[in-house]
Amino acid sequence: MKPLYTDAQFNDAKSRDLLPFECERCGKTFYGVKNEIQKYFSRQKRGVKLHLLFKFCSKNCWRNGKEYECKQCGKVVYRTPTDFRNNPKNVFCSSSCSAIYTQKDGGNRMWSEEEKLKQKQIAKNNPKFCGWNKGKRCLKTIKTETLKCSHCGNDFVQIISKRYSNKIKTCSKECRSKIQSAILKLQYKNGKKVYGGKTKWVIYKNIKVQGTYEYRTCIILDKWKDLLKIKDWEYTNDRFNYVGIDGKKHNYLMDFKVWNNDGSFYYLETKGYKKLNDDLKWSSVRNGGFDLKVWFLKNIEDEENKITNSSA
Repeated sequence: MKPLYTDAQFNDAKSRDLLPFECERCGKTFYGVKNEIQKYFSRQKRGVKLHLLFKFCSKNCWRNGKEYECKQCGKVVYRTPTDFRNNPKNVFCSSSCSAIYTQKDGGNRMWSEEEKLKQKQIAKNNPKFCGWNKGKRCLKTIKTETLKCSHCGNDFVQIISKRYSNKIKTCSKECRSKIQSAILKLQYKNGKKVYGGKTKWVIYKNIKVQGTYEYRTCIILDKWKDLLKIKDWEYTNDRFNYVGIDGKKHNYLMDFKVWNNDGSFYYLETKGYKKLNDDLKWSSVRNGGFDLKVWFLKNIEDEENKITNSSA
């Protein structure tokens, strides 16, 4: 702390007046508020350590940084000692310049195609593992094993780790997703509920439904049941297979299953708007010999109005 004011100037100054200091790094003059300076001295008397206060004019001087030229493009950049693990032999302004410099002739880290391929195979199945352009030390320190993909049967390189010991052994994300999809379809077949989509899920009594349309439909169906208009209803888990516009087979999960008083039933769907695949979905249900009703917002509002008018 190098004050540029006298004791008389300090005593004559008001609490919000600025008093000059000299920066211990660059020698520039900067200013501090008298009130804050008094707090600084008061804290010092109480034994509080304030090593950096009123010593430096800016963060750059406080961090003790320097300007360097980018090794690749020559752009001037500011770096501090904490930005370097070792001596700043090679300084770059961006990761792009670093990649260009380290991979060109004369760079400090050149890789063979075999090393790149091996490192890519490892990094492909281990996202948090350092990639092939992160350093040759990765190849030397890790232990790997060659495994057979559970889906396609191809050989691939995997890190020997407890973290991956109980997981599905696949050579790529594509193979892993196909196996997970098959497992999920089996779970759906055995009665697992689907909780996906972008619409918010809400709770009606003990039922988890998706969106306000389904929530309002639950209220209508409960009111119908009280009025003996229907026998019962459920938020169903029934599914139907259909072929989409992409030519592939898909599963279609129904919303509601409603029983009439005579014991027959029909499916009830709520929709915000009609999508491309909807006609194909609905046809698959009706072609199977089942009755299907589709409610849009207008249908829900009409039924709500009927209930309100009947109760009035």
